[in-house]
Amino acid sequence: MLILCDFDGTITTQDVTNLMLDHFTGTGWREEVLPAYWAGGMNHFQLMGVLYATLKQKEPELLTVAATIKFRPGFENFVEYCRAKSYSLAVVSGGLDFYIRSLLPADIPFYSYRSEYDPTGSKWLVHLPDWPQVNLAGGEDFKVRVLQELKQQHPRNRPVVFIGDGRNDGPVAAAADRVFAVRGSRLVEICQGRGQQVTVFENFAEVSAALAEIAKED
Repeated sequence: MLILCDFDGTITTQDVTNLMLDHFTGTGWREEVLPAYWAGGMNHFQLMGVLYATLKQKEPELLTVAATIKFRPGFENFVEYCRAKSYSLAVVSGGLDFYIRSLLPADIPFYSYRSEYDPTGSKWLVHLPDWPQVNLAGGEDFKVRVLQELKQQHPRNRPVVFIGDGRNDGPVAAAADRVFAVRGSRLVEICQGRGQQVTVFENFAEVSAALAEIAKED
C-alpha cells in the first residue's frame, strides 16, 4: 500500500506557516492576502511565496516557533503500524522543507516546496523541488505530480491512499484510490461535493483501524 499524507493540519494540529506568520507579523495577513487565493487569483505555490516574503526572521527563530506545534494524536503509532505492515508512507506537503525536516521523523520521506533565505533582502524565497519537476504554468498540480511519480514505483495492484485536510489537497485526493480527511476540514467538503467517498477522522488510530479493514478487502 502506498500512503501519501499531508503535513500541515493533518499530521500537525495547526498549520506551521500560519503559526509562524501570526507570531511574527500578526494576523492581518489573513485579510490582506488570503482573499486573492480563495478567489483563484493565485495558486498555492504563489501564495506561499507571497507569505514567506513577509518573514524577515532566519531559520533558528522560525524553528523556535515551529517546535511548539503538536502532532495529531496517534501519529507516532500510525508510523509504527505502517512500518510493521511494510506500507510505503511518504509526506507530500505545500509547506516548506526546513520546518518539515526539523519536525518529521528522519526516516519518513517527504516532498515539499523548497526554502531559501535571501540575506540581501532579509526575506525567504520559495521554490519548487528539483524532483519531481512540476509545470505549474501548464496546469500541473504539485501533489498530483508526486503521487503520479511514486505510483509508477508502486505495484499496480496495491491501493494508493491519501490523507489530508485542505483545499490544495483536493486534486491529489481525486487521484487516490482511498481518501482520509480530517473531520470538519475543507477536504471533507470537497470530496463530498463531488461525490467522492471519503473516510473522516480525528486521530490517526482511526486511520490505522480503517487501513486494517482495507487490507482485509485486498
